[in-house]
Amino acid sequence: GEGASDSARAIIAAEEAVAALSDKDRERLTGLETLKKARETFSELADADAVSKVEALIDSIGTVDADSSAAIDAAKEAYEGLDERLKDKVGNADLIGQAEAAYEQVRLKAEAAPGQEAGAASGGGRRSD
Repeated sequence: GEGASDSARAIIAAEEAVAALSDKDRERLTGLETLKKARETFSELADADAVSKVEALIDSIGTVDADSSAAIDAAKEAYEGLDERLKDKVGNADLIGQAEAAYEQVRLKAEAAPGQEAGAASGGGRRSD
């Protein structure tokens, strides 16, 4: 949100100001540890937010049907766009593959029976835990 953007800008501005200081001035600087902790906390929150958004996109796939392609693609793209270190934190990532397989079943049924509604395929898009 806007607060996060403001925080990011403030942290970056402070980091740039510290970097511009001479070594002597940097040694006399107080509060540097607070800045480092702010950066770490902000990064952790940003990571958690990114993971949460991807998990929500995956959950939004729902029951797979003939209209699920865009939702599956969006979830997969978001997951693949995550930093590698965050992918293991996505608790429902396995649902992407399940949804892709279910969509393929729906697509094949539609091809086998042109003009008939393929309906929903079982096994995709919902967590079973």
